[in-house]
Amino acid sequence: GTPLLQKPCQTLLKYCGISFSFSGNLLARHANNLTLSAMNSSTLVCWLGDSDLKAAGPSTHVGLGPIAHALQLYQYDDLLLLCNYPETEVGEYVNWLSNQTSTRLTFHSVELEGPSHFGDIFIAAKKHLREFSTQKGTTKITYHLSPGTPAMATIWVILSKTIFPGELIESS
Repeated sequence: GTPLLQKPCQTLLKYCGISFSFSGNLLARHANNLTLSAMNSSTLVCWLGDSDLKAAGPSTHVGLGPIAHALQLYQYDDLLLLCNYPETEVGEYVNWLSNQTSTRLTFHSVELEGPSHFGDIFIAAKKHLREFSTQKGTTKITYHLSPGTPAMATIWVILSKTIFPGELIESS
């Protein structure tokens, strides 16, 4: 079927003037103003979602979850993972994900008024992207829209088109 965010993202991307293409069940943005070959590393940036947490659990019916799935399909040097879940719920997932990939993991726990509070999401995402960029230097950024809430995905779209240009992916 069609991924949950595909139709709203298509509409928002068209409205923002962002070109995009579909490859299987992934949506990829074409970065217009970046010299990608000059970048030394690539980074996947995302929020931790419920499907990801379930993937680290005992059920085999859940699959890998969007984050591990993206890390299997594409080569990233780094993963910048933001999370608004209590840290007690996240430790098992971080350990599980570390065993699934050789990608370096940077994890940040973030306090939000709520998972759909645009202001808090924007401030936290911008802060951690700025800190990460300062530490790592120039990197090709890919934002994963699937994990997290629609509000979180919207902020990734805004940041990818403005302050921190990058690609957008979505998986089902």
